[in-house]
Amino acid sequence: MSIAAPRPGGRLRRLLQVTGVFLAVVILVWLVLSIVWGGQRLGPQRDFVQEFNATIETIPMTQRAWPRLRTAVDELDLDQNRSFATQVDELVQSSDLQAQERWLRQNQEALASLRSAARLPELGLPWRGAMLPEAPDQFLLLSANERAALALVGPAEASSVDEENNPLITLPLRFLRPMRAMARLLQADARSAVGLGDLSRAVDDCTAMLDIARLCQQDPMLISQLTGLSIRALAEDTILELVSTEPLGSTPPLLEELAKALSVPIAPVSLDGERMIVQDIVQRFYSDDGAGDGVFLVSGFNEASALTNTNLPRLFYTGLLVLPDPVLQPFVARAAGTRMQVSDTLDGLISEAQNLMETDPWAINWTVLDTRQEALNSDGILKNIHLFPLPLVTPGFDPPILASHRDRFMHKVARLVIALHQFRARYGDWPQQLKQLQPDLLTELPRDPYGGAVLRYEVRDHQPVLWSIGLDGVDQGGVFPEEVTPFTLRRVPQGASSPRPAPKDARLWPMPTLSSP
Repeated sequence: MSIAAPRPGGRLRRLLQVTGVFLAVVILVWLVLSIVWGGQRLGPQRDFVQEFNATIETIPMTQRAWPRLRTAVDELDLDQNRSFATQVDELVQSSDLQAQERWLRQNQEALASLRSAARLPELGLPWRGAMLPEAPDQFLLLSANERAALALVGPAEASSVDEENNPLITLPLRFLRPMRAMARLLQADARSAVGLGDLSRAVDDCTAMLDIARLCQQDPMLISQLTGLSIRALAEDTILELVSTEPLGSTPPLLEELAKALSVPIAPVSLDGERMIVQDIVQRFYSDDGAGDGVFLVSGFNEASALTNTNLPRLFYTGLLVLPDPVLQPFVARAAGTRMQVSDTLDGLISEAQNLMETDPWAINWTVLDTRQEALNSDGILKNIHLFPLPLVTPGFDPPILASHRDRFMHKVARLVIALHQFRARYGDWPQQLKQLQPDLLTELPRDPYGGAVLRYEVRDHQPVLWSIGLDGVDQGGVFPEEVTPFTLRRVPQGASSPRPAPKDARLWPMPTLSSP
């Protein structure tokens, strides 16, 4: 009995059949998933802009500063066809001091209106869905941003901006540059007033600068609050510059006014605006199952590419093959995190960053925040959609945390310097120890952000000297670097292997340099 030999092509056909069945199953499953996930749509959209503006709309117009600030700027003797901020830059940087003095004298009525408007309790500037300024704002923002300039080109270009679909992140920070310009204008006027002996006007200018900073910091957006910090730093540096002159530095009533202006505690920077920005983006690119979860939609992915000016979708559209969105949807949904994962990661990041802003700077432990921020990084070609959009739009939180702590610390230093001048005006000489300022002039002495001890202080050559032990954590007895630089706050190096900075202290007062917003 003979046994038939297997045909040479039998195994190949069998392999092809098995492969075909396998591919058919994969394609079938893929199509099912495409139908399931491709049929998902964005859920109910939360109107964050409306929520921003709802609070503003409850503020009476008599308490809103922005309309009156804008009117005061319009009253200044400036070219209405050029940016207000640009013209202020030219004025304060001009080498023709006589022309500057003449312009300031001629515009005192408008500057008085500016100071008065800055005292109002609320900024009162509503957000809008488009990046176009209102007509009365065009003079303020002619060159402040590209879209504002575009709005002046013509109606065709202006109408191309989609007012309905711009997410919150694209909203213009329309008031920031003019607010900085207002502060610089008031700084120039304060210096001029001291030179003319009009000390009350100089104090009013400095107080108005602090008010402008306060108005900026009311806005929940992080960049608005950081702008407020920079304006506050300019105001406080100006105050410290002016009190070092006579007779302002030895006039009790004026020192009392400055002390009162600086007496309001400064709150940490809030990250509520950043949380809302990212939530607004997430709701545009993820489906919503009604319980706070959902999947990343390819259609939203394509919108994200246009929004962030990246080539994210081209990761999938290579060669001649262009796959429709439903076919890509299962792959994208599996590669990206879910909506709940993104929200939980965001909440963890912001909560930890906010916690560090409210922790004493010398007690900050960066470990948890570093771990959370590193979790956003992913290797490989899919890194752009790992927990999208957090890797693209979530800021590094170290700078705002350090900026918030530095602002509050330097605010206390400015108040301390005013108290030192008040002590000298009252008793005829500087105190030998800072504790002599308590409790009449200060209830609490500022503590060094490097280490937490009370600031170091000496009277040298009949002048007070204040310093911090600096990044190295060692008191050198007031030995400072040769190059005088403004005080900065940095992360203290961790571990024995971390490079240690040069052993120098950080001078706080006197400081000849001024910051600029």
